[in-house]
Amino acid sequence: MIAIATNDLFFRVKIEEVAKQKNVGIKFVENPEEVKDTNLLIIDLNFEKFPIESIKKLKKENPNIHIIGYLSHVQTKLKEEAMRAGCDEVMPRSQFSAKLGDILTKNNL
Repeated sequence: MIAIATNDLFFRVKIEEVAKQKNVGIKFVENPEEVKDTNLLIIDLNFEKFPIESIKKLKKENPNIHIIGYLSHVQTKLKEEAMRAGCDEVMPRSQFSAKLGDILTKNNL
């Protein structure tokens, strides 16, 4: 199961649509406590219910979880913070959108 943390309605719909096309199971989570039994967390780094500190905690609890964050391409400081906190990948929204199908299928373990 792939967990998705975003409150952006546009991206929620886009992710649901691609997951359905690729036949990939996803679940949307509203807070870090809901991230259980997942090998991949995709996180909108601007989602206020998932502060950077939660990434550190999730990685400590489950070192094998793969975390992909996405953000605006101009948020370089936030990208650096997310990488230091334990994000495995951080990409601009445009790149995330372009690679979404591959991200979901590659990580659907």
